[in-house]
Amino acid sequence: MTPTTFKRRALLILVSGCLIATGAFAQTAWPSDWQADVPTSWSWAVASWTGAGTGMSSVAAQMARDWIGDWVGVDERPLSGQEIRFLQDEALKKARLALDTTLTQFRLQVAQAHLTGTLPPPSSTLDSWTSEDQTWHYFHDHRDQIPLPDPLPLKLVAPSDGSLVSVSDVSDPATLAAQLNVDLLFWGKLSTQGRVWSLKLGLWSRLENRNLKEWHDRFSPDEIKQRMEKAHEAFEEVFLGRPWAGLRLSGEPSSIIFRTERWDPDEGSKKVLSGTPLVLDDLLPGPLTVHAEAPGFSSQTRTYDLQPGVTARDTIKLVSDERKGPLIDSQPPGANVWIDSQWIGVTPVRVRAPVTRESLRVELPGHEPVVTDLEPGARDRTFFLTPPVPKPNVQAAKDRFYFSLAVFSFSLTTTIFAHALSDQWTALTNQYAYAYLSNPTAQIYQNYTDAYHWQQGFQNTSYVGLALTTGVFVWMMMELSTYLQDAEPR
Repeated sequence: MTPTTFKRRALLILVSGCLIATGAFAQTAWPSDWQADVPTSWSWAVASWTGAGTGMSSVAAQMARDWIGDWVGVDERPLSGQEIRFLQDEALKKARLALDTTLTQFRLQVAQAHLTGTLPPPSSTLDSWTSEDQTWHYFHDHRDQIPLPDPLPLKLVAPSDGSLVSVSDVSDPATLAAQLNVDLLFWGKLSTQGRVWSLKLGLWSRLENRNLKEWHDRFSPDEIKQRMEKAHEAFEEVFLGRPWAGLRLSGEPSSIIFRTERWDPDEGSKKVLSGTPLVLDDLLPGPLTVHAEAPGFSSQTRTYDLQPGVTARDTIKLVSDERKGPLIDSQPPGANVWIDSQWIGVTPVRVRAPVTRESLRVELPGHEPVVTDLEPGARDRTFFLTPPVPKPNVQAAKDRFYFSLAVFSFSLTTTIFAHALSDQWTALTNQYAYAYLSNPTAQIYQNYTDAYHWQQGFQNTSYVGLALTTGVFVWMMMELSTYLQDAEPR
């Protein structure tokens, strides 16, 4: 991308920014010189249908030519809501790729200029890229403003004389559609079982990478005309593009629930839809009735006149009904409210008036739940939720007590053993003393001195052990008290 292109884009973004600041409609303009062009037309084709059996190939080819003749006059196709989202996402992906490629090229030019000692590209190039990147993020958040012609012009790839585009095998419609460069591809398979023909048709969408519709029927050869008319009607809606509309509803309070009925063509009946918020696409244009309700609030019913190609948006705020019961609030707010195991909403929420005694539960993650009863005639209530009190670690307290008990046992045993040895060495010292008085020799005196030292050592050890054992006993009793307190049921 050249600096001239960047300057032109920068000017475009600057003008768009001025219009955005003044609230003008130019904020929705898709940059005309972006490499990510949005689709302006679609193309379609009919592959030569495969025929299994003697002489069936020519019959299948003739049926394919007749099929082209049935649709050759189609020149436009309205888009469904899903197809619009696919095309908008595809345009955003291409635009993102173009912007990332431009930024990579700019960084390579800067690096090359640094290595060669030449002048780097002007900084205005990066400024222009920044403006375009902001524009991309705007359209990423406002995808419905990406311009798409609706309906899209539909072009037949096959010649107008009805000759076929391809005689390839249609077992892989995705590959065939890519080879032919078409967006929509009709394919078919014809086979025989005795005098019964079996025909399977499909319409492949390269955009969605799936068959938009498949049709299968079995018939005798003399019913081919009627069956082809039936197949034509089956594909008419999806190929020509059915008229569609959309509806997006939000509301207050947070517990509001929307309900409506939508015709389901696959099931051939109405289907009840509900949700908060309510987001519906591919609706048939015309009146659609929506019912909104929430516990403790007056319900509302609204009817919307849906227009083709338009998504209606609305916000419904329900009015609190004082007659329906008390207002349940909490500090902090946002707690879940349950009545008799039925979720009502989040605080603050007005609940139904209790007829009999009901169980009320208010709970908030990270806080102690509150469980109480609601009596008939109950008034508004506010519950103050507190963080949960940490539960004592009974096992840890038990382990500490057993450890202190082991230390006490070792200390007491050591003290008793030292005291016993001290008594023995005292008796031996006295024996050497009496022997020295009757026979004062150097050897007896040396034995007396050694015995006296051992007696003093064990005696001092027993005194120290007694003091330590007393302290350990106090510590053990404290750990026992803590363990009994933590283990007590709460």
